[in-house]
Amino acid sequence: MVLSTNHVAFAHRRVDGGESHVRIVIVDDAGTGALTLGRVVVEGADFVLAQPDTCSTTTLTPRATCTIGVIFKPLSIGPRTGRIRIISNAANSPRFVTLTGVGLALPTPTPTPRPTATPRPTATPRPTATPRPTAAPRPRPTTPPAPQHGPSTAINVDPPIVSFGSQAVIGSQAVNGQGGSRLVTLVNTGSAEAQFGQVAINGANPNDFVVTNDTCSNKILNHNDQCYIQVAFKPTASGHRKAHIVVPGGPGSIPLRGTGRS
Repeated sequence: MVLSTNHVAFAHRRVDGGESHVRIVIVDDAGTGALTLGRVVVEGADFVLAQPDTCSTTTLTPRATCTIGVIFKPLSIGPRTGRIRIISNAANSPRFVTLTGVGLALPTPTPTPRPTATPRPTATPRPTATPRPTAAPRPRPTTPPAPQHGPSTAINVDPPIVSFGSQAVIGSQAVNGQGGSRLVTLVNTGSAEAQFGQVAINGANPNDFVVTNDTCSNKILNHNDQCYIQVAFKPTASGHRKAHIVVPGGPGSIPLRGTGRS
């Protein structure tokens, strides 16, 4: 059993400020036999199991994957910790994924100012002598106002570079199949919506990397929405192998790196 990550770190969130966006953990049956999973358990009162959860009480065939969703909903201020517990028939069971986040205090409401008393009317002043006209002041040059920028998109990529390490190959087939899976998460941190096109893999060795799961293609992300791309490494030759993920309308290219061993 291989996990896409051993640690999920959530952004800071206010206490009772609602739920965070769902973060995804992928479980990969990287062995040669069936992987039978028990019920997935999230430990820690500040974290909640969410959909998609396709792993609980599921049996995976070799090279198959399933997903676990988890959200952060802090109940107290300060650093919060928890973990996901995954039980299976694998030799390394149980497996754990650490969960961390920080709860922030709610803002203190500003008190409403008291109304002020109505001032008493003042006596009408006596008319004063008409002043002599003064010379008109010379107009000073004014600085034009700065241009106003509209809403913009900003895509956060985690991780920014996807590294697979080394994987043995024989001919054009990788030993033990694909060299594990990696999950790339894209979050729209900007103020405008982002519209993605079809995800593709380009570069020097595009046939060595495979998109096995993709929720980003032809997707519209509003502010703070996220999607993910799961990629596997299947080297066809020895040596350093590289390519990149292309997301039209997104963050540009996301580098992929791996090494094939003879």
